[in-house]
Amino acid sequence: RTGTLKRNSGALDTSLERRPQRCLFMQSPLMIHIALQDCSFVVCDATLQDYPVRHVSTGFEKLFGQASAEVLNKPCKEVLGFSKDLTAFKAPEQSDMPAEDYAEGLRGVAGRAEEEFNAVVANPEAHTGFTVIVAHDAEGNLITCELGIRMLKHQTLGWQFLVAIFRDISEDLPPSEVLRAAKQSGAKAVGKLADERPPPSDGRGPRELLQAPPSVNYLGSVASKMWKDV
Repeated sequence: RTGTLKRNSGALDTSLERRPQRCLFMQSPLMIHIALQDCSFVVCDATLQDYPVRHVSTGFEKLFGQASAEVLNKPCKEVLGFSKDLTAFKAPEQSDMPAEDYAEGLRGVAGRAEEEFNAVVANPEAHTGFTVIVAHDAEGNLITCELGIRMLKHQTLGWQFLVAIFRDISEDLPPSEVLRAAKQSGAKAVGKLADERPPPSDGRGPRELLQAPPSVNYLGSVASKMWKDV
């Protein structure tokens, strides 16, 4: 069905025209598999202290310019960017901010990410974490990302693993805008920016991917291989 006739108007309601493609994508294991192969994500072992990273996607390597060997076995918090000494970061020229303001903005961004991470750990079955972060690639270029976090349980092994998905939104939401908002109002402002993010029309946002059943099944297979390779 591609549309319905509106009563008394005679006009075709095309509000449903965009839905089938999105719904089809979210229900198709093959499409989910393809999307996650290109997606930037890490899988962390929640059975161990500090949740070390055990799998790094090719998309993550491409987005951040880091080889998987540079990321594997690091604590999850470090990869998510809120366990570092943020005062050690220097403000790059592209931030167009004084060093103190830049550091303050990073603290606000990191604070929000930590809140979402802790909420996921405290309520693994009920909460899917979501925020926006400012990260940088291997060359020091700033990137704004949507960050989705979810704790999953392997269907057969019963072990928990944590997945973090990153989606580059720098063109829609420049890093400087996020940092200035965070500098002004801290984690609360970052949360507001995240809450205002519209869901992507193609259904490939971090929240959508983390909640789609085919996606969960695929990530479970990644976790199986992750534990097998350890």
